[in-house]
Amino acid sequence: MPKPVIIERWIAATPSRVFETLSDPRRYASIQPAITAVEVLASDAEGRVERFRETRLMRGREATCVLEIKERRVNERLRFESDAGGAIWDSVYTLRPERDGTQLTFRMEARPYKFFAKLLTPLIHGMVTRAVTSDFDEVVKHFEQQRK
Repeated sequence: MPKPVIIERWIAATPSRVFETLSDPRRYASIQPAITAVEVLASDAEGRVERFRETRLMRGREATCVLEIKERRVNERLRFESDAGGAIWDSVYTLRPERDGTQLTFRMEARPYKFFAKLLTPLIHGMVTRAVTSDFDEVVKHFEQQRK
């Protein structure tokens, strides 16, 4: 990807509530219409999901990938990694308390390691950005509906 995808939103919920939603793939999937299935592949001793398979609709087709939670700093930072389509997709959520809510920043970088992925990854930057923006809009909507 020529540049990382970066999305920022203010969310009308505490960092702990936002973190709980982002760090549990089943809960996150319940607020994302594009996600059609989540299968937990590994959990830690406390029952927190560490690896999972996510299936979502992308441009009218189902796409499945395995994601692993690589870093979890409760209420502050969450990092996912996925190896899909010949690239490593590294995604980081950063949460910061702000104005009685949470400033949520998302940064995704792709590191292609296969020839075809090196060609394709820059071309899909716009599609990936739109998909991530749509996911963020759903998170914002979810917490705004809970406030009402």
